[in-house]
Amino acid sequence: MPELPEVQTTVSGIAPYLVGQTVHELTFFRENLRYPLDTNWINKVSDKTIVSVYRRAKLIVMQLQNGVGDGSDNAEDNADDNADDNAGYLVWHLGMSGSLRIVDGTTPKKKHDHVALVVSRSADSNPNQSTVIRFHDPRRFGYLKYYDTAAAFYADIAHWGVEPLDDVFDGAYLYAKTRQKKQSIKNTIMDQSIVVGVGNIYACEALFMAGIAPHRGANRISLVRYERLAQTIKAVLLAAIEQGGTTLRDFVNAEANPGYFQQKLLVYGRHHQRCHVCHSLILSRQLGGRNSFYCPVCQT
Repeated sequence: MPELPEVQTTVSGIAPYLVGQTVHELTFFRENLRYPLDTNWINKVSDKTIVSVYRRAKLIVMQLQNGVGDGSDNAEDNADDNADDNAGYLVWHLGMSGSLRIVDGTTPKKKHDHVALVVSRSADSNPNQSTVIRFHDPRRFGYLKYYDTAAAFYADIAHWGVEPLDDVFDGAYLYAKTRQKKQSIKNTIMDQSIVVGVGNIYACEALFMAGIAPHRGANRISLVRYERLAQTIKAVLLAAIEQGGTTLRDFVNAEANPGYFQQKLLVYGRHHQRCHVCHSLILSRQLGGRNSFYCPVCQT
């Protein structure tokens, strides 16, 4: 499943092709993905300019506006301006196997291409000279939503926690949020109401780097150890973004290239292999319905 680094990699890949461009066409090749696709969205996005492309948790957000955008990639900072009646938001979730890929107007449609967003780059709107973003999703668990206003979009995600790469996310924040949490620390850092976007792979890796057992109760961890954990969560996510994400099954970035962080995984997927630090066997146990990989010696 694409996690935060994969989503950020996709955003970084598609943004240069989209920001400041006008939507020429939105096409649906089926009636639904995880949720129904509303054909009314087609007219709502047509001829609008994409003024920013950014990530919120595991969502890819395209902010639209009437008229020509300024090409700024910092428009997320201004996205709370709910007074803009011309604003609109196309919001994508990659689901289990989704990807947004950049192609041109002559590229044949693939079997599992379900949505196409066309932005015109030629003066005569020649479709063969257009940039096309195709949403490809074999399992169809991803989705696309459209919001007319910033208020509608942000109301839908108001219950979400902080971003793990923001300054507000630190050891003190985690410590304060977990005093009454008896559930495992791994499930806690994957709880979107506390912090968004920390998926299974990176939770396992960060906990190993912090020396914390994934099954330890969240309320039984000290402030000092939480400070270390917040640092390792940031470090592992930033390292994965730099490497282009983690390829386990289906993920490719916007240019159809795989991620390479999998080569650096320390515990995830390494059940009964030797720990790189102490050479003990890596173990696995179910937590919250997911396999959790850890070293029983390095993590306590």
